[in-house]
Amino acid sequence: MISIKMPSNITDGTLDFLEEAQIIFSHKNKSTPDVSLRYDKVKKMSLFSQLLLYKFINYTATNRCFYQPKLRLSNYVEEELTKSGFIDLIKFHMRDQEKRKFKSSFIKSLFNDLKSDNDIRPIEPLESLKTSFKDNLYIAPLILLRNKYHKKKLEKEFINKIKLFYKNDTKTVDIVSKCLTEIYMNFWEHATIDTGTVMVAKGTKKCFELMFADNGNGIISTLSMAGYDKSSNILAQSVKRGVTSKPNTFHMGWGLWMVTTLCELNGGNLEIYSEGKALIISKGKTNYKDCGYWKGTIIHLSIPLDNPKNLSSLNWPETSIKINWG
Repeated sequence: MISIKMPSNITDGTLDFLEEAQIIFSHKNKSTPDVSLRYDKVKKMSLFSQLLLYKFINYTATNRCFYQPKLRLSNYVEEELTKSGFIDLIKFHMRDQEKRKFKSSFIKSLFNDLKSDNDIRPIEPLESLKTSFKDNLYIAPLILLRNKYHKKKLEKEFINKIKLFYKNDTKTVDIVSKCLTEIYMNFWEHATIDTGTVMVAKGTKKCFELMFADNGNGIISTLSMAGYDKSSNILAQSVKRGVTSKPNTFHMGWGLWMVTTLCELNGGNLEIYSEGKALIISKGKTNYKDCGYWKGTIIHLSIPLDNPKNLSSLNWPETSIKINWG
């Protein structure tokens, strides 16, 4: 019997979650029986924790890790998942699991309003999730696919609306749009349908929070394949300027460095988890830790915006660049 039990407060329990969740990656295609995922004692749960719960379900169902698993949720967790929209993603994803006889009273209840095979088609549930740009900014869970349609959707629908939401402060618009596009592009370069990258974001006039998770090639593997020494702290290197998984191309390796710099300038928090390693920046302090293994990459960014500082606040060193005009 495998019981994966979450504590009552999982607002800041990412390391605990990864320690418990890492078991799934050794059960791929095994259909292991007698497995229980317990959220029935959870009384406090962050949006970030909801994203991780969904990715857990997404990976185990897609890769047939367990046979007849039991999912137990408290009323509080079910209510939070409903408010955020993650309940709809779980509905959609677990829809075809009924044929595999995944037994859970909670999951079975999700099928009550699904009458036929035509009720839900891929991607459509995500299009209907509630996104808000009124009093508070909220981008509902969005699966990112590597195609031009989704890229244009992000650029036109979300970034333009974010600019309108923060219209009174050009620095804030610059910070938020840069962080969103740079992290998005970092995932988009490596995301496929198989990796299932999911993004969710929320914000107020005073703070912006951005979350991504996937199950693709993690940062460590990606940079290792590009020639970086895996025995060194690659996760620490990944946020340095000029570090890229695609050398000798137009990729400059500025993306994660830019996000990290903006986070530090504004006293924010940045967490990156990938393949057993964690980089955590909080209140100007940087920590590198070992953690539970996660196939892929998880990024959680939170930036205060009450006194916004963009990259123009940096004292850039003078450089001399030689340009060959051909």
